[in-house]
Amino acid sequence: MKPVALGEVVDLTGFADGDDAGPKLNEAQILPTGRFEQIKPQPVKYEEAIGGKFSDGLVTIEGQVLSQLHNEISDMMVVVVEGHPVSVLLWTSDRPQLPTLPMGTEVQVTGICRVTKTDSWGTSVSFLLEMREPGDVTVAAKASWWTVTHLLLLLLGLLMVSVLITAWALVLRRRVSAQSRRIHSSMALEQQRSRLLEKINSSTPLPELLEDICGSIGGLVPGLDVTCEVLEAYRFDSKQRKASWQNGEERCVAGALNPRGVNGSRNKEILSVELTEASGATLGNFRARCQGDKVLTEEDQRALLVGASLSNLALNQRRLYERLNFHSTHDPLTGLPNRRYSDLRLEEALRTSATRGHLVAVVYIDVNHFKQVNDEFGHKTGDLYLQQIAVRLGSQVRAGDLLARIGGDEFMLTAELKSVEDAEIYRQRLQRCFEPVFQLEEVVVHGSASAGLAISPEHGTTPEELQRHADMDMYAAKEARRLELGFRSVGVAS
Repeated sequence: MKPVALGEVVDLTGFADGDDAGPKLNEAQILPTGRFEQIKPQPVKYEEAIGGKFSDGLVTIEGQVLSQLHNEISDMMVVVVEGHPVSVLLWTSDRPQLPTLPMGTEVQVTGICRVTKTDSWGTSVSFLLEMREPGDVTVAAKASWWTVTHLLLLLLGLLMVSVLITAWALVLRRRVSAQSRRIHSSMALEQQRSRLLEKINSSTPLPELLEDICGSIGGLVPGLDVTCEVLEAYRFDSKQRKASWQNGEERCVAGALNPRGVNGSRNKEILSVELTEASGATLGNFRARCQGDKVLTEEDQRALLVGASLSNLALNQRRLYERLNFHSTHDPLTGLPNRRYSDLRLEEALRTSATRGHLVAVVYIDVNHFKQVNDEFGHKTGDLYLQQIAVRLGSQVRAGDLLARIGGDEFMLTAELKSVEDAEIYRQRLQRCFEPVFQLEEVVVHGSASAGLAISPEHGTTPEELQRHADMDMYAAKEARRLELGFRSVGVAS
């Protein structure tokens, strides 16, 4: 059958069939008339359409898109009309498909109203519209943004935002907590640092000071054994609470009396800082050890470095103090105590000798003809002469006694003895130190000295009285033995 164009007027002949809502012609013949008329669709409501009045008529109806279905032969659209779903069908085997419209779009649909009657009384129960072409659907109003899909997307977006906000809040909380811990750690470290700096500037013994530094820093970094090892160190007596310094290369430890763990395994060293003088000479090491694997935080590293810095400062400050104190109380040429220190020790000996039942002996030693050695061989030789004299005299001095250089060529011995005879023997032993010749590089000197003796309380009870008597006795001995001892030099040795 030849296709009939829309709007073409035709004559139909055939056998009538069907009911009032859907009449049809069987064995119909279509006879074109050659005329065309524009057919205007009849706007209808849902009740009018389903009532069958416009069955098989061209109608137009308004509604909202509920769903769409595309396939190869037809397009199906479900439109909600006055609260009722209505199917709209377009046969697409030889036509373009309908455009996909968002759910909720307000549309105006034009098509043939097909009413379906299913009960025995002929009651209309549904109808559908058969569209002629895709242009039979026009958009009256775009769909509202507030669709179910958009609401779900919005809820999903809000959920994601809330998750991000929660995550950010947790991160921020962790950062604030970490910052609070850092501030608390810094404050605790600064408090300990200030306290230890005050202690460094006090007269606290160095062993006790190093113990305090290691213990304080170890308390700020739990799980670590903090130690300070020094080359010129002390030995700590936990019973007597005393410490003594030793010279040499032996390393002694402050802060960790047991460098092994609880189970006996040796702790792992995780930090070692070399302690040095300003000249670069090594004084020791500041070490941190732990059992197992421990990762040092930034606060832990800062605390340990502060501990190392304080230990280094304490060592250098004490060494500087000892040097200054040594130079203020000792002769720089011979290394012997000077007059100031000797007078202090003499006063102390006089105060304590009575309680111990000892005599205090003072021996003045004056080097004979020392000026001639300086004038003949120079001051360098004179200095070597004094240094060798100090070594020889020092080798004869007992532990606990004090030998001092109190003038250019004068020495003084302070000793606690039990009898006058012991004091006289002591003086003679010191004088015999000058009997061997002195080899001063290329110069040989035959030296001699005069010694004066004073004993407390026989010759006085004050330092001034004893020194005055020893000085007088020394000059008397010098005068008496001038011809016997004298001075002799053989000049430059071959």
